[in-house]
Amino acid sequence: AEQRANLDAHLAAALEHGKPLILHCRSASGSDIAQRELIVALRSAGFGDAAMTRAFGGRVPFILHSASGSAAYIDEALALGGGISISGLAFRPEEAATGDWVRGVPADRLLTETDAPWLVMPGAPDSRRNEPANVVLTIELLAKLRGWTPQQARDRVWCNYLELFQV
Repeated sequence: AEQRANLDAHLAAALEHGKPLILHCRSASGSDIAQRELIVALRSAGFGDAAMTRAFGGRVPFILHSASGSAAYIDEALALGGGISISGLAFRPEEAATGDWVRGVPADRLLTETDAPWLVMPGAPDSRRNEPANVVLTIELLAKLRGWTPQQARDRVWCNYLELFQV
């Protein structure tokens, strides 16, 4: 209950101030209960309706940080205006669904990350600790999954970052 109250307060603050949220949501293996609850919380707070449009004026209001889960969860988050950030988690065999849904995410709502020092991906120089420089590996995976060149993926993600955070 405390965690939900805290989330609701952050959702309200984001809408009040027009500042995007970074949300990390994972369910226990084989479950999607946390993702379903997050979608309910977003809808209840006003994400996906006129309040969000007023607050964000077409900008992405939240990012699913280190996104994982089903295509249905991703589709629901996208329908609410959200963006998607993929991390080294996408390289794990149990996260194969990422390869399916990442192709359908609108290009202007994609970001990448390392989630350093966690989620080390194959090919990283240090297999025990992730580093921000390893984001290039995630960019390369994104490019491969989307049929882009690595440069196209880098350029797209950079433009998305600048837009989202109004840099």
